[in-house]
Amino acid sequence: MRLIEQIITLKHCCQGREEELRENLGMNVSEYNCLSSFPDGEIISSNELAERLHLSPSRMSRIADVLVRKGFLKRMQDKSDRRVQHYALTTTGLETKADIQKLLNECEASLKARLSKTALKDVEKGMAALLEAMSE
Repeated sequence: MRLIEQIITLKHCCQGREEELRENLGMNVSEYNCLSSFPDGEIISSNELAERLHLSPSRMSRIADVLVRKGFLKRMQDKSDRRVQHYALTTTGLETKADIQKLLNECEASLKARLSKTALKDVEKGMAALLEAMSE
């Protein structure tokens, strides 16, 4: 199998596991990505969040509205500019993000348990080289 085919197969395997997790949480891809990448304990503006996720401000606003309605985020208006919205994780958001991390850690541990120490080191080395090559 060619390298690119292996990368695509790996991507599909990861997406399948992530999709199962998202479905259990009742989230779509954008909501999941937003919650997963939201910084713990920080208050962040909608524009800053949009930049981090590479989304338009209007798209980010729609995603944030859904996450607020679902109780994962709380919204605060900027004191100096009423047009600016700030967001923070709610207790539910923090707990859900922790649950996501726990499940991802379990998935990683399961993968690592199936590989010998040598194979694991080879995979880690190869993944680092691949990421570097793809970042150029």
